[in-house]
Amino acid sequence: MNFLQRHLNVFLTLSLLSSPTPVQMQGPRLSLWGQVADFTAGCSHWSLKPQVSIPALQELTVCLNLKLEIPISSKWTIFMYRHPTHRYPELGLGGKWGHLVVWLFGMEWISPQMNLQLSRWYPLCLTWSHTGRKPVLYVDGRPTDIVAAHNTDSVPPSCKLSPNGSLTLGADHTLVSGTIHIIPSSGMMGKLSLFRIWGRERSKQEVTSRNCSEGDLVMWEEDVWDTYWLCYPRPDLSLKCEWSCYEVTLLFDISRYDGNNSELYIARDIAHRWLRKVLPGTIYLHRVSVFEEMSSGLEIKTPAENRLVRWVVPSVNRFHCLVHISVYPKMNVADAQEEIHKDLQIPLREPSGLLRLSAVTSSIHTTPVDNFPAPTVSPTVATGSNLSTTSTLAPASPSTPSPTSSRQTSTSGESGGISTTSPANISDLYFQVKVNVSLRGVCDPQQILPAWLNIVLPADMMIVLDLQLPPQTERRLPYTWHDPATTSEAFGTSHRVSRYGSFYSHTIQPDEKPVTVKLNVYV
Repeated sequence: MNFLQRHLNVFLTLSLLSSPTPVQMQGPRLSLWGQVADFTAGCSHWSLKPQVSIPALQELTVCLNLKLEIPISSKWTIFMYRHPTHRYPELGLGGKWGHLVVWLFGMEWISPQMNLQLSRWYPLCLTWSHTGRKPVLYVDGRPTDIVAAHNTDSVPPSCKLSPNGSLTLGADHTLVSGTIHIIPSSGMMGKLSLFRIWGRERSKQEVTSRNCSEGDLVMWEEDVWDTYWLCYPRPDLSLKCEWSCYEVTLLFDISRYDGNNSELYIARDIAHRWLRKVLPGTIYLHRVSVFEEMSSGLEIKTPAENRLVRWVVPSVNRFHCLVHISVYPKMNVADAQEEIHKDLQIPLREPSGLLRLSAVTSSIHTTPVDNFPAPTVSPTVATGSNLSTTSTLAPASPSTPSPTSSRQTSTSGESGGISTTSPANISDLYFQVKVNVSLRGVCDPQQILPAWLNIVLPADMMIVLDLQLPPQTERRLPYTWHDPATTSEAFGTSHRVSRYGSFYSHTIQPDEKPVTVKLNVYV
């Protein structure tokens, strides 16, 4: 018995020592997309958490989705923002006697008679800028003609939204010594979802066509809102919002058993290959950026009498990762977030057993965004800096043949080990390509053109850094036929240049809606 107990103690001690040191992480920001605030079952209101502050604003946009369940003839409130130094409401939206009402800087603006159907979702957006005469209210994507309830018909241009106020959803409130007090009989009988605030006035096109992106000041996330007893968010499958552009942030660990640490550019290539493997073919990677987080090499020193046994302890490196992806065809935001979260929990294991990449599950955060920011760093891979980036338009999953492969990551099939592209072997050759293409049928150029470029450009030699489309008003160009004597095809020929100076062409069928495309290619 003593013999067994001694060996058990040794086993437990070694198991604890050989585990990586836990790192204290901030809790994840849990998305509320697909969930609603239900003010029909005893819940009076939600309020903005004290640590979430709204700055002073000279322009803004508020968007939300509303579903009324019980008709109310008296005054009711969708949301209200107040400041402790002002008695009047700074910003709010609600209704009374069949009209929608906007409150801004103490002024009241009333819509025409609105017969909002019960149990139906309505997207509502409110925009304002200090350069305009009055706020603009959108109902179901259409601007509504609101008029001032009193003699004043415009907002003074010097006005701006006061910072650090209090915000409630579902009811109006007052502030007494910094404490929120709900005003009785000011609530709404319905459901509210996707409440977001932007620090700028979004255009009519953005409001109508980009209604599924996340706000930049107030987001529809669980750690933004105080939800009280009986006020927990509830799932609602009837609310769908399909979107294609997403930003994913996460932490991942690379554990190596070969005695080496993972340099930043190597970690980037491994992460890129991992993402391509675990994400489905309907998800396209646009950019993968990796930042240094920490490095910890764990080593166990055994007593002299036990040095006959050597324990292999991994070298663990942790990295931040920022990924921009497109989902094509578009997908409901809540479903896309769930799919990405599930897929990124799958680790990458090398067949040799010498390397393992795994995501920190609690750090995975997927946000629907309007568009992808332009690159702010040189495409050259950094060797000693804190950032490493790849740009690609390849599908995430290698479900199709070689055109979807990336030139910046390769694997050694013989040994099962890793072979990554060294920074010294990456060219600094750039081309700016301007081409007219024609699209046939009903399709979104922002969606179809990246997929087309991924197919026709050689993935082992080229990366598209930036794809630009002119404003829609400039896209209708004269329909002309090219001279066959001077071009390789009758119409719609696009040329691309390889690093060796060769030209390739791909023909698109003619149509009456040509589109000018400008892209920067990194070779």
